[in-house]
Amino acid sequence: ESRFRTVNKSFAATCGLETPEQVVGKTDLDIWPQEVAEKYRADDHRTMHSAAPFTDEESIPVQGQIRWFETFKKSVFDDKGNPIGTTGYSRDITERKQAEEELSKRESLFRSITENAFDMISLLDMNGCYTYCNPSYTHSLGYKFDELRGRSALDLLHPDDRSDIQKALQDTREGKVDSYHFETRVLHKDG
Repeated sequence: ESRFRTVNKSFAATCGLETPEQVVGKTDLDIWPQEVAEKYRADDHRTMHSAAPFTDEESIPVQGQIRWFETFKKSVFDDKGNPIGTTGYSRDITERKQAEEELSKRESLFRSITENAFDMISLLDMNGCYTYCNPSYTHSLGYKFDELRGRSALDLLHPDDRSDIQKALQDTREGKVDSYHFETRVLHKDG
């Protein structure tokens, strides 16, 4: 019948109730808005008729706020192997989702700034290989980014300038510095 048999205090509080006993015997339809309740009942039904556990990330209204939860459910079986219900837990992941959203905004801002900058901007991995080059960088050198991705930046430097870059990479790998400033000659694609 999809009635709650037992819940903890956190679940009751999320439902806007003071004690777990206020939830016991009720269904999702008694607690949540109809659209949310119907989804939960469908999730339970699917879980009971599947050997695989159910996981989901979802936003739900909790006391006037939208909160994000990671939910895990699995079937409960009787001694004959027949499904008789579900058990599971939900974890509030609102802070993580907010951090992910903030990170996404910052990445978008970073990309917008670097993609439109007139300065040549590139990122190298700890081995000195290209992981990113902005359009100004590739345009100035005559390469497409796919031609540079994974390639050592040392390949494009004048032989007399390579030792400075190698030292900078070594110092960065060892944590001695996090930035360097120097001038160098770089080989254009046309030679």
